[in-house]
Amino acid sequence: MILRAAPIPAVAALMLLVAGCTTGPGVIHHTRISTSYSIQDLSYVAGRGDGQLWTEIVGNPFGSPQPAFEAAVISYMQGSHFGPRVDFTTTPSDEAATAYRVRMIFNGPAASNGSVVCGGSPGALAPSPENGTVRLLAAFCRGSRPLTFLSAAMENASGVEDPAFRSFIRRVTSRLFPPQNPERRDGDDRCTPPC
Repeated sequence: MILRAAPIPAVAALMLLVAGCTTGPGVIHHTRISTSYSIQDLSYVAGRGDGQLWTEIVGNPFGSPQPAFEAAVISYMQGSHFGPRVDFTTTPSDEAATAYRVRMIFNGPAASNGSVVCGGSPGALAPSPENGTVRLLAAFCRGSRPLTFLSAAMENASGVEDPAFRSFIRRVTSRLFPPQNPERRDGDDRCTPPC
């Protein structure tokens, strides 16, 4: 059997893709993946209601009009995740799998957990201070339970149209939907959504 090396351009492209997923503006401080998370959850969403994934955006770090802020964040999220295509939307149709949702809380509590993000109230929210620091708590939820959760922050964000902010949102989105769950062991019972 003869093994052939992948062409150099293909290897270089793969390295750039991997690097793009792991680096970028801002810092992801903490991530948590529930043992019940599976990419099958996203497949279930993709198969219902035109693949709409209800996305709840709470807060607005820039003080711009909320509808424009939400539209920009949603557009940055599109195509930034692993797995089947879904349509992130703040207004899902009646056919969408609304038991699943993404919830993003901007400039909420400095620290929290996925259960609070998915099921609780974020408390007081404020625009970013003058230095442009944006804090973000985000979760992929099934009902009030977090399947994935992360906390992140970036500094010096000049506004919703800042390319660094766009890259930050794309990076956060990719981390919310990992291709595999390191918390699951081979042989774990797998559930076909909705679980």
